[in-house]
Amino acid sequence: MTTELLNKPAYTIDADNLMLAVGYPVLNRSIIVTNPQVALVRGMAVINASGTLYVAGAESENTTIAGDIVAIIAADHDADTTNATVVVDAYVSGAFNVGEVKTINSLDVSTDAYVLGAQGNGIYLL
Repeated sequence: MTTELLNKPAYTIDADNLMLAVGYPVLNRSIIVTNPQVALVRGMAVINASGTLYVAGAESENTTIAGDIVAIIAADHDADTTNATVVVDAYVSGAFNVGEVKTINSLDVSTDAYVLGAQGNGIYLL
């Protein structure tokens, strides 16, 4: 091996402004969510609706599923059209830029109901 190969960056990371306020602990874990059968992207909110986890903005019979935000997806995932659930890497606590939190169907999670509901679960949308 030459030293040229050893001195090259292994990878780069682009800032996306999702995370804020390093004073809050950022914890992540793998969670199982109901599969919306679309590509999942870093920053999508996950809600708890009656004990089942959904990506925020998902619909059931043309009605948006309501619940409190309990996690933020930490990494992109390709669409899976075969399984009923999907395992995602998600942040389960921390402070996040509400303007960078994404949803399906453009659900607005900057409202007081979502922001305050998320705080009860350790997700701070600032």
